[in-house]
Amino acid sequence: MRKAFTLIEILVVILIVGLLTAILLPAVQSARGTARRISCVNNLKQFGIAIQYYVTDNNVFPIGANGNGSFSFHAILLPYLEQVNIYNCINFNSSAVWEAFFTNTTVSRAHLSTFWCPSDPETTSFYSGNPFTPGKTNYVGNVGNDQTFISSNGIIVFKHVSPQTATDGLSSTVAVSEIQVSKQKKEGRLRTIYMAPNKSWGEKYDLDTFTERCRNLLYFTPNFSMNKGEIWLFGQRFQTLYNHVMPPNQPSCNFILGNLSATNDAETATSLHSGGVNALFADGHVQFVKQTIQANIWRAIGTRNGGEVISADDY
Repeated sequence: MRKAFTLIEILVVILIVGLLTAILLPAVQSARGTARRISCVNNLKQFGIAIQYYVTDNNVFPIGANGNGSFSFHAILLPYLEQVNIYNCINFNSSAVWEAFFTNTTVSRAHLSTFWCPSDPETTSFYSGNPFTPGKTNYVGNVGNDQTFISSNGIIVFKHVSPQTATDGLSSTVAVSEIQVSKQKKEGRLRTIYMAPNKSWGEKYDLDTFTERCRNLLYFTPNFSMNKGEIWLFGQRFQTLYNHVMPPNQPSCNFILGNLSATNDAETATSLHSGGVNALFADGHVQFVKQTIQANIWRAIGTRNGGEVISADDY
């Protein structure tokens, strides 16, 4: 007589398979998330190596916005990222940002995986269907902890900075971190730049009032004309530069009617990693910084010469 499974046996097998799937699926998803984060860290390490070679050759860090065309430090570092051919195609003689765009359309459409964090789905999905989309980036240079963007006490700023001016220590000063490009899901608010309804944001250096009001999004209007990391070629606020005004994974705010010429801004480091952002320090090491970091500590590691005394245990 031929043997067969009983209904109860089949149900038991289905139950066991279901339980194993429920147990293993979160582990698989976690492993994938870890792999994406490791890849993101490796990209930042590539930036770190490129910056170190650049400093060796020039005794200064790459400038955040090069010339009238405001070319990014990404563009400046291309030869050190094994992208000499793309670098040689750039017309650095452009007299303005948009002129630079139109005279470098081929370069601006270069999609370089080193500039993408795999945890952000939009940086890669955009390119699979539209090769004419400008190349994006998830990695941005730190200009410092001043919301006015004037003092530029970070590492990747609007002038050449030598390592000797980093009196706080290269290992305690962030050079590059992340921004979220993706506008998918609820985390899309971290990509959005919110503009204030008026100019009443406290005094120039009243960072506490500044950050408190930026954090309260209820009375804010998204400024959809400003997009984070949309064009890696340009060294501009929100595009390839950020500051340490707001702690990681908090909002970005443009405080004077959404005007790009305004100097009061919070360009915040953001990512789709759970709990924080990766940060490349000026000495070349990469560290994950939790979004629960105290605001004063985050601002301290955003300056190269602020005179703060902090320990690596603080972040």
